[in-house]
Amino acid sequence: MLSTIRSLGLGLCTALASPALAHSGIGVNGGQLSQVANRHIEFIGGPAYESIIFALSDARQKPVRAAGSAAYATIIQQQQQLRIPLAPDGENWLSANLPAPLLLGASISVFVELASGETLQAQFEAR
Repeated sequence: MLSTIRSLGLGLCTALASPALAHSGIGVNGGQLSQVANRHIEFIGGPAYESIIFALSDARQKPVRAAGSAAYATIIQQQQQLRIPLAPDGENWLSANLPAPLLLGASISVFVELASGETLQAQFEAR
């Protein structure tokens, strides 16, 4: 019984320590959604896209202000890694034009430091 309680406690601690993995799906803009703590990052893009957009929102998918944010995306495709600075674009969007279109299966990581100092990170795959 004690080992069962310890196992349950360890599982609960692991689940609580990994909030970024708690939820993903489709966002309000039709993009890939990743939950990061009490925020969402939605990736809007895919193969053949020549630009990328990330929408920031709260837990209820209400817009989170992008102005004043510092952000970049790292894209890995065809054994090349690109670091692309993202600029605020509208109320809650961060965007950038790409030097080459995204390819199917490209790995996209995004790092955002909000004006409040809060940091968000998420990973996506072009599909």
